[in-house]
Amino acid sequence: MKRIHFSAIFALALIVMLNACKNSEKEVSVPAANDSQKFSKNITVFDKSGQNSIVMRVSADDKSLIEQYTAANFVFTALKKGETIARPQTTGTEENGETEDNAANAQHVSFEVMQRSLAPEFSKIAITFNHPDDQSRASWKYYWHYSQANVDKSAFIERHNVWRRVFFGLKYRPNSGSSWSTIVSTWYKLSNNQSYSVDRNPCYQFRFHVKTKKQSAYTAYFE
Repeated sequence: MKRIHFSAIFALALIVMLNACKNSEKEVSVPAANDSQKFSKNITVFDKSGQNSIVMRVSADDKSLIEQYTAANFVFTALKKGETIARPQTTGTEENGETEDNAANAQHVSFEVMQRSLAPEFSKIAITFNHPDDQSRASWKYYWHYSQANVDKSAFIERHNVWRRVFFGLKYRPNSGSSWSTIVSTWYKLSNNQSYSVDRNPCYQFRFHVKTKKQSAYTAYFE
């Protein structure tokens, strides 16, 4: 009887330990891949079909910033070569206000595509970022977007919110040992319904720098 009781306790402890390990694989604080930010976690995001997915690494120096992000903050779309997301043209008057650059003193959140799993007919990924809304109208938010290392040779960004201004810069590395080279200097303003795309080969990795306010206003594509 004691042997049976001990076996049951051991089995229960083993189940608890395995579940803890499984959960830690989803969201865990680990060193960031591309810069000196202190905290990171990986989030798996599926497209609407549930058949295609990416693993997005979110990094920041402030742990509370990355804790705000879940899969719900990303809209991932798998696309065929040369495709973009069809959107209705929006019109109206954008928000007004200051355009000063305070990036040197502001914290940024980084996003890096670590892995992708796509059906054979797809080669391009699009991610719309629905950033957490802190209800602050005054402050700019800064985001860095990395393509998947040693995979993508094209980068594309579009603005699709008439009220939310979007400014960006773009850098890339030709190979893993090279320094970052500037393609577009910060801060280039994207007008409503405007997009920008570039190809580089060789290319080890792209990095968009984005400045915007509040929630979703732009989508980044990599191929």
